[in-house]
Formats: sequence, structure tokens, C-alpha cells
Amino acid sequence: MRTLQRKVKQWRATEGPSREVFFSQQHHPGRLCASDFTHMEELGVTVQGQSFPHLIDHFVLTYSNWEAGTVCFSESFESLSEGLQNALWELGKVPERHRTDRLSTAVNNTVRPAEFTERYEGLMRYHGLTAEKIQAGHGTKTAMWSSGIIASSVRSSRNFCCAAAATSPAWMRIAASCRACSRG
Repeated sequence: MRTLQRKVKQWRATEGPSREVFFSQQHHPGRLCASDFTHMEELGVTVQGQSFPHLIDHFVLTYSNWEAGTVCFSESFESLSEGLQNALWELGKVPERHRTDRLSTAVNNTVRPAEFTERYEGLMRYHGLTAEKIQAGHGTKTAMWSSGIIASSVRSSRNFCCAAAATSPAWMRIAASCRACSRG
């Protein structure tokens, strides 16, 4: 019987179905933040009945899931910089590391010797952060907003009188809290 068990075990290891490889992540307080842009068209926000296409630069602390969002209109370095600075100002502290996706304004996606762009490295130095990037083809996961979840959770009107009201901190808090509630 034991011989049969050994042979089955060896067969499973060499010829059997492949197993999923899983590397658990341990997050520690104050060490890592992540940010990503999310297109918010699905939310259906309007200003005086006109479509208000925008993005949110979403910032999150990976340990506590504390989050902040800044409305922006492009995935530019300026938007990344503004979102990061707003989040750090609101947080009142600076984590050790900042992780972003392979956004071309932050990461050199070409065959350049430098890993990050000069402007992004300067922003990281200014704030005292160490830059990190994710692997190509993977989302930051911790920093992804699900605009569909927000849209299905928000019951209030999404038609605003002006752009300032549509980008107000109060509206951002409503959207963020709806996302948090939908996560369970």
C-alpha cells in the first residue's frame, strides 16, 4: 500500500495537474501606498445635463485601505503629482514606498537604462518616497476603483449644477464610502 501511495504521489508531482502558485503578501503599517487612474464614465456624472467625463487618481494605503481620490482629466504626470500630493496632505504623513502601474509618465517602458522618468523620480525624492512599479500586464489591484460598483451603490442624483460641485470632496467621499460598503 505504501509503495502505491509513493508512486501516486510521484506521478502527481511529475505528471498530474499543475497547481496554482500563490505568494501571500504581508502589508505593514506605513510602508506602502499605491495609486492608479480609473475612468469614471460608467458613473454617468453630468453637469447641467451634459456628460462629465473624468478620471480619478485613486490613492490607497495597502495596509489599512485608507484611500483618497482626486478628480482629473488625463493620465498625465501633473494629474499623478496632484493626486499624490493631495493624498499625502490629507493623510498628514508619508509612507515609505509608492507603487504605481506602468504609466508612461512615471515608468520608462522603453529600453532606457533608467527605470523611472526623471520627473517621477524627482517627485518621489521631494516627498521622501521610494518608487515601485508593478509587473507589466497586471493592475495595482489595491488601487483599482470599480466605477460599476460605485454607480450601482450611489442612490443620489449624479447631475450637478457645475463642475466644482461634481468634483467636491463631499461627492468624492460618497463615491469612496459606497465602494467601501460594497466590498463587505
